[in-house]
Amino acid sequence: MEGMPGASGPALWCALWLGFASIPSNPTLVGWAALVLPPHGRFPVCPGSRRLPVAMQATHARQQFHVAPMQAYTNRHLRTLCRLLSSQAVLWTEMEKADDLLASQAAAHRRLRGGPGERSVLQLGGRDIKKLEAACRLANEYGYDEINLNCGCPSVQSGGASDFGATLMLDPVGTADALRAMTDVSVAPVSVKCRIGTHQRVGADGTLPTDDYHVLADFVHTVSSRAPVSHFVVHCRAAVLAGLSPSKNRCVPPLRPEFVSRLARGSPALDVTLNGGISGAAHVRQLLSAGPELAGVMAGRWVLSNPLDLAGLDSVLDAGGGGCEGGLGKQHNGEQELAIALKAVTEYGAYAVREAASGEGPVHEVAMPLLLISQQLQSIDEALCLVLAVGIIKERGSEQRQRQGEGETERVRERER
Repeated sequence: MEGMPGASGPALWCALWLGFASIPSNPTLVGWAALVLPPHGRFPVCPGSRRLPVAMQATHARQQFHVAPMQAYTNRHLRTLCRLLSSQAVLWTEMEKADDLLASQAAAHRRLRGGPGERSVLQLGGRDIKKLEAACRLANEYGYDEINLNCGCPSVQSGGASDFGATLMLDPVGTADALRAMTDVSVAPVSVKCRIGTHQRVGADGTLPTDDYHVLADFVHTVSSRAPVSHFVVHCRAAVLAGLSPSKNRCVPPLRPEFVSRLARGSPALDVTLNGGISGAAHVRQLLSAGPELAGVMAGRWVLSNPLDLAGLDSVLDAGGGGCEGGLGKQHNGEQELAIALKAVTEYGAYAVREAASGEGPVHEVAMPLLLISQQLQSIDEALCLVLAVGIIKERGSEQRQRQGEGETERVRERER
């Protein structure tokens, strides 16, 4: 376990129970798990965003929380864990390029199939209308709740895309044409995920041009007036199209949540979801309470750093933005969230064993959620780790006694026969 820096004492012991104790017969899964943590075992976390202005009027009685699409993370395995932790979170796939889905039938199936009982949003990347139509037709067979067009990734110079992603914001009419074609063939509704605007590059002095709200408003108005699209997820930072890495594109451009709130208030016919800079469950509660004009909020990096905190998310949504005050074990109904987390991790352990044994996909993808859990456990209270570990011991003991009882019953029946 030398691949897990900083883990020691009860925290490591609990991490072993939560993840690896459930897979003793699969050393390959354990071995891969030690390889998939990022350098130094840390995930980049961007600064929290500022509080949204209090809404002038409430337009959404039921707000949603979305787990953002993240490359190399939000595959069907992480989505399975997230669904076990929260029945209400809206789960997103990784961005799937239309070209990749159309490469072969086997490739499409591997990329499009979901986890057991999954309800999720498929995000597509592309610009070619015919290919996007074909990708939507393929997706129809997999029962996605929504299809989303990526209009927010930065340029190829930054590791993203030069012919789709955020560059689509430079051509709102062409983007609307693509979206209209997608809606014509898609069974599920089609949506847009974009930024508040784009900048070509960072200035020579290291500064960025001033963000302009009207760039966002004009893009959304043009697209929504020319295509039957009503849901816009807006990352409240501009996208820098060249000279800035994807990770810095998530942190360097300043947060402008007020742009998204203004868009939502001024567009009552649209569903506007805020993305960017969300730092935790308490922040989700704050944003939903202060922004009833928002259809919901979306977070990504926080979920990677603290996946078990999703156990308290449903109580936040049920309370309409009230409820959860912190992270795992810090909520007003912490025992309930601990029970949800315990059950989810136990069930994911069993799922991981089955998936690894099936040989249908890369083992490191199955192991990644276990490492995200152990990463979180390194930073939380040791007493809480012990509570979780004792709970798992008791649950596994109960399961073992049940199996022993069933075995004894079968032996008695054999003797009677």
